[in-house]
Amino acid sequence: MSKLNTEEHKKWYESQRPTYELLSNAVKNTLESLINNSKIDYLSVTIRTKEVDSFEEKINRKNYQNPAHEVTDLAGIRVITFIESDALKINELIKQSFNVDDSKSLDKSNELGIDKFGYRSFHFVCGLGEARCALPEFEFFKDLVCEIQVRTVLQHAWAEIEHDRNYKFAGDLPSHIKRRLNLVAGLLEVADGEFNNLSNDIDKYSVESLRKTKSGDFDIEINSITIEQYLKESEIVEFVIQSAVEAGFSYTHQNRYTSLIKVCNYLNIFTIESIDNILKSSRSWVKPYLTNVWKACGSSPWLGYSAFYIMIIIIAANIKKIKRNQLLEFGWSASKVDCILDAAKVVK
Repeated sequence: MSKLNTEEHKKWYESQRPTYELLSNAVKNTLESLINNSKIDYLSVTIRTKEVDSFEEKINRKNYQNPAHEVTDLAGIRVITFIESDALKINELIKQSFNVDDSKSLDKSNELGIDKFGYRSFHFVCGLGEARCALPEFEFFKDLVCEIQVRTVLQHAWAEIEHDRNYKFAGDLPSHIKRRLNLVAGLLEVADGEFNNLSNDIDKYSVESLRKTKSGDFDIEINSITIEQYLKESEIVEFVIQSAVEAGFSYTHQNRYTSLIKVCNYLNIFTIESIDNILKSSRSWVKPYLTNVWKACGSSPWLGYSAFYIMIIIIAANIKKIKRNQLLEFGWSASKVDCILDAAKVVK
């Protein structure tokens, strides 16, 4: 490309860059809404509008004759997910929601073949779509395209290292170092797949434990998944919550399970069945106990949530086994610990 043509194209892009900045933001906001509505987990959605110098370098390197149509990443949006299965879900969402140019879109991992490791990411070249561009706020973007990249956080880590021209890993390295670098890329790919498998296994475990909980089979290990399901499904927990509200506690549906699990481990309580048995055997004194805790806390009671109610009932039921110093080591204030223990002594 001649220097004259380069200067003309550069001036064109300088005048158009603000529009591409608006396009980047419009696509980002639209995509974030779509992802959130679909309840897909993701780390971030970021934008990048190509700088003028970068535009000039690219059209010269690629020898573009009509860069207004040949450069497809003037407006760039990047979605980073935690695991690959969520990246695939977002890919499908993009295909359904935007006007994707399949001839210019690609899966970068396909370029590696079966015996290489390296940069992996999904690149979609797309427009906002005819229906969306018919709306007044999008009509300026009717004939424009953007590039949406979708990758996992580990794929992103590799891409940032590999693509940073100023970093020491760039360039033509000695073969023995290059081999080690390829091994690292392979390890990241294996880790990416394993995180995805772990996520799937957690989902399967959650489904199975929920099935058991709903059927009344509580002979399952105590962990954050099973505790959450038990608290949502158990009738005795509903009774405890109602008793707490009647005692004066404010109730929030938000839950934290760490302290409850710590107390259970300290008392050698390892199954949901054991928690259920304690609650059922404590039914007669639950409301008086919670009322005493409320009164003892005075003007600054803890905000109540179901895991908290269950925890202090378990403590009261095991008042002879629990040690004050142990509760203090859990990070609780001395005044709160004394409220819980003193109220239990009155009821028990």
